[in-house]
Amino acid sequence: IFDCDDDPDRPSWGDIYSPAQMERVAGMVEVAGWAIDLDGVEEVEVWVYGNFIDYVDEFPLPSPEVEVLFPWLPDFYTDFAGYRYTMDTQALNLPDGEHVLVIRTRDRWGGESIIGERTFVLDNLKNAAALPLTR
Repeated sequence: IFDCDDDPDRPSWGDIYSPAQMERVAGMVEVAGWAIDLDGVEEVEVWVYGNFIDYVDEFPLPSPEVEVLFPWLPDFYTDFAGYRYTMDTQALNLPDGEHVLVIRTRDRWGGESIIGERTFVLDNLKNAAALPLTR
């Protein structure tokens, strides 16, 4: 059986470098990786447990490692595919424990794609207890 995909939208793809799978983190957490869409990435979004957190504020960033992964793609897709976002887990009032981070993109035609998912372990309480009290 052949099924022709008549959807003109092509999905994005990418990766999440940080946090690593099951990495123990606290406070300000760097979320970083890369995203490519042949229709152009317009937005990169950060989600935790199905809740929208924010738009990535550092995109596009240089990404020479992506050109190595996909040498057949034109440079304008791979040269600046990187993204970075600093997530303040304390301001978000996330409880300690495991959390699922999802990165979603939107292209110029409005097509949305999930390009990655990571589970990280939040440990703000232990790290807060280790800090000296200031007066």
